[in-house]
Amino acid sequence: MKLFPYESYYLISQLGLEDAIRIIQNEVESKKPVMSRYFSKEIERSYEGIVFEDGFRINRIIKYYNSFQPEIIGKLFRESGKTVVHITMKMDILVTIFTIIIGALLITSLIAVSLMALNGRFNSVILGVAGFFLLLYLFSLLPFKSESAESKRFFAKVFKAEEFSNTKTAQ
Repeated sequence: MKLFPYESYYLISQLGLEDAIRIIQNEVESKKPVMSRYFSKEIERSYEGIVFEDGFRINRIIKYYNSFQPEIIGKLFRESGKTVVHITMKMDILVTIFTIIIGALLITSLIAVSLMALNGRFNSVILGVAGFFLLLYLFSLLPFKSESAESKRFFAKVFKAEEFSNTKTAQ
């Protein structure tokens, strides 16, 4: 399990570039106000955002609120007669800043616990603070990983693709 809420990977598909763009266009609708999706009866498409001629910038449509939902950026191009989809998933910048602050506080409290233990002045309050920050970190990482795993399965299915760590493997 990776420790940071960021993923970058490649999918290799036998589909043509135009077909892959058309498929993603059929799955993406334009962004709507956040509250409108809570009151709608049905979700027509799986994602919302923008599709370009060579990529997309989207978010999964969910009927619940998840601040840690990944922003998904995809770039499509041809290589060795195949369509390559480079997908990057990352959190919103404000949520990323929040997670970095929580991580820094976690590291600081763990260093304090270690130093106090080494000096024989262990205080359980510091351990509680470290546990609190660890929980906050997990509450940001786990929802991101859950949503990104769902999107990974989706993209592999719609593009009829296999995942590779880099494009040189596709040859």
